[in-house]
Amino acid sequence: MYPRPTPLLIARETEAISRRGLLVPCPQFDGRQWRFGRLAAHLTDWLPEFAFRPDDLPDRIENTSEVRRLMERAIAHLYSEKAGPSRGELGELLLHVCCRQFFGTFPAVSKLFYKTSSNEVVKGFDLAHVRLSEEGEIEIWLGEAKFYRDGKQAVRAAVKSVKEHLDRGFLQGEKIMLGGKISKFTPGYERLQWMFDVDTPLDQIFDRIVVPILVTYDSESCLDFQGEDSYNSQLEAEVLALDDEVNSRNIAVSVVKIMIPMNSKKLLQDEFDRRMGFYRT
Repeated sequence: MYPRPTPLLIARETEAISRRGLLVPCPQFDGRQWRFGRLAAHLTDWLPEFAFRPDDLPDRIENTSEVRRLMERAIAHLYSEKAGPSRGELGELLLHVCCRQFFGTFPAVSKLFYKTSSNEVVKGFDLAHVRLSEEGEIEIWLGEAKFYRDGKQAVRAAVKSVKEHLDRGFLQGEKIMLGGKISKFTPGYERLQWMFDVDTPLDQIFDRIVVPILVTYDSESCLDFQGEDSYNSQLEAEVLALDDEVNSRNIAVSVVKIMIPMNSKKLLQDEFDRRMGFYRT
């Protein structure tokens, strides 16, 4: 299998954050500055796995030229020209990374792989992963990401999208689209083939669905880092308020909440685009 990048993000935890079951990833600070540059570089490392099915990635890399060519293909597949600030691919990539690193999910199918053109926005859920639970049961992770500056707006938009996606008619279409495109390397592959079969009732898989929701926001706490204790205290207040916003909107399936405070959405987006520019052909 294609190797995973070395982890960069840590999970910020306080007693209240842990009690709520929230994941708050952080690239940490250098010289009291939120490390948007290191995070952008780390996200670039994940691009090949994000853009392609596991079946279409090389088992090993023989030389640096192969690395460059793979990155060129991955970035062309993501989008061929610099996109505007409303594009959500960076949020989708963050969601992919967080689910892989912190929850041990597996990308059953790359949604990006089935875009019809490089600048077309992916429809439906932003992520299609699977995970084996501690009991050995297969969970289907269908995720939603909102890469926003305003956290509350991100939550509202994410929950609205999830509720639309969970409509039974939409889920049936999503199941049909994903069925037959599942990677043969996916844990529980044979069982998944049955679950995504067009004749399998949704009622038999609905309780296996987990919806990770990732929201980003520009955070005051990231702009004025004075030390771990004060930062965690400010951060806790921010993410608990966003969690209250999610909890006030009932969602019918199991939800995993991922909240990423940033010093600036624009700085991260611009740095990521700059790094991708090195590989554009």
